[in-house]
Amino acid sequence: MNTLSQAFTANSSRLFKRDKLEEIVKVLKTYDYDMFVFIEGNRDINKENLTRIKQSMNEKYIPVPIIINDKYEIIDGQHRFLAAKSLNLPIYFILIPNLKLEDVQRLNTNSANWTHKQYLQSYCKRGFRDYLIFKEFQEQTGHSYNTSIALLTNSLSRSGQHKREFDKGLFKVLDVDGAYFKAKKLEEIGKYFKEGYKTTSFVYCMLKLFRDKKYNHKVFLRKLELQPNSLKREGTMKQYLKDVEEIYNYRTAEVNKVRFY
Repeated sequence: MNTLSQAFTANSSRLFKRDKLEEIVKVLKTYDYDMFVFIEGNRDINKENLTRIKQSMNEKYIPVPIIINDKYEIIDGQHRFLAAKSLNLPIYFILIPNLKLEDVQRLNTNSANWTHKQYLQSYCKRGFRDYLIFKEFQEQTGHSYNTSIALLTNSLSRSGQHKREFDKGLFKVLDVDGAYFKAKKLEEIGKYFKEGYKTTSFVYCMLKLFRDKKYNHKVFLRKLELQPNSLKREGTMKQYLKDVEEIYNYRTAEVNKVRFY
């Protein structure tokens, strides 16, 4: 078979396959920007991402459709929509009925994952009580996502379960007053350990000790005052437990020493 025949056969094959395609949805086009709305609870607009998309569209506009539901809420493509609108470009869109915010999250999970902060913003916008408490706790104490989870649930477990529950809107605060009380204790330790008292491993270490009947917080603070530079950054909870035990037993008779590690 010569080259021309091969090309003809390959092209015929592609045409044959195209004949077998089934039209499922139509891509529509409009300049009526006001017909679209943002879905409540979606991620906030990332200004840097929006700027990048606008620059790309300015160079060459590739009409990738946004996805909307039957309420004309944007399910996927809010950044593309804003970029095209700002440049007076047409909006290409696909309408799929009955899509909800959960579908927005599902789509983004398969592309650019939502961050913890974005999930938090989403659920707070929708009035989820436990997420509002979480947000206020973070703002008041300055703790990270992981340490806030640990304090508000009084949990020493670092499994993926907490992340899955948080992302799905299932997060529950177990003891908010206790969380603030323990955060205050950590803050007192922070006077002697500013660079590490909010790290995840140290917080887990102290949560374990706060449960231990042998641990006396006033005693530990007093021993820290005697040796204010004794705490140093460690990599694991066990290493911190060993350090705390050593500090706690400073100038203590052997018979009275406690064991945490």
